[in-house]
Amino acid sequence: KIRSVMTDTEEERTPLQQKLDEFGEQLSKVCVIYHQMKI
Repeated sequence: KIRSVMTDTEEERTPLQQKLDEFGEQLSKVCVIYHQMKI
């Protein structure tokens, strides 16, 4: 029962959560590129 509740809540993402996910992905890509350029 707990698992079904958790999966239901994961599917209902707010616009803010979606934007934060996109921002996090972009930020991680920038960090990886920056790190590679420093080497």
